[in-house]
Amino acid sequence: MKGYSFAEMGPVSENLKLEDIETPKPGPDETLVRIIAAAINPSDVKNVMGAFPHTTLPRVPGRDFAGIVEGGENDGLHVWGTGGDNGFHRNGSHAQYIVVPTAGLSEKPKNISFSQAASCGVGFLTADSMISRAGVGNGQFVLVLGSSGAVGGSAVQILKRLGATPIESARAEKQGAVNTTAESLVPQTDSLTNGAGVDVVLDTVSDPALFKKALSTLKNRGKYVIITAPRSAERQLSFDALELYRADRTLIGVNSLNITFLESMELMSSLKVGFEDGYLSAPPVSAIQEVGYENEREVVEAYEAVGKGAKGKYILKFCSE
Repeated sequence: MKGYSFAEMGPVSENLKLEDIETPKPGPDETLVRIIAAAINPSDVKNVMGAFPHTTLPRVPGRDFAGIVEGGENDGLHVWGTGGDNGFHRNGSHAQYIVVPTAGLSEKPKNISFSQAASCGVGFLTADSMISRAGVGNGQFVLVLGSSGAVGGSAVQILKRLGATPIESARAEKQGAVNTTAESLVPQTDSLTNGAGVDVVLDTVSDPALFKKALSTLKNRGKYVIITAPRSAERQLSFDALELYRADRTLIGVNSLNITFLESMELMSSLKVGFEDGYLSAPPVSAIQEVGYENEREVVEAYEAVGKGAKGKYILKFCSE
């Protein structure tokens, strides 16, 4: 089969190559899936560049995918997947085939395309993990930092389904969102919660200056959830310890890489009904940039664009739908 692989870590342009790779053979309790579409996520780019030293080499990267089962009792089933050690300790989805645990097979929602399905995994997985760890419930106010991104946007959808009230925030102008670059973040949030403060902050940005402002929007016993480190070399987030403990607040770190494939797919199976019923939405086709796997230069450029924070979703297409 054809697939993208890296044998050394470093710049994508130097290390990610389209190669002939042996088609994987499923073992006991495993299933072969033919990949139709696979998302390129920031973590895939960072993986090639060496941000995850535990990755074993050589390795096919890629966490999110949508495809068709080949062989076995589920032959022909349209599936989607994400998470686990795919792309880190075992070959991931940026190749024509992937082997996954049979127990983790999850049928793709029927009303979205393979490319849309491949665009959902990491975003919804991470968002749901943040919300679950914070114990968000009906009637709570939740400040979502970076609601324009994949994780933040997914979180907003899930929160509304739970009956919570998301307060969206974004650096750029976004209708209905609090502008996080303004000094008025705290008074704006205070006004929206009638002076009570928010129950939870979901931070998908991890900006040191924004962190200090957002932390102060929490009510007593509020929870602050972080999914990424600051982009600065220092990687430091500072806070007033006296204020934190007097308000009985909690800081929570969430790393989706610690979620197993089976755990990830249990979540994706539970979300399937939401997509088919219409209360959850995949990225629109207009927001998806498809890249044919045969063109190595364009694939490398797509990786680099994702690494620089390009908007929308970049999708590797391995065959037509």
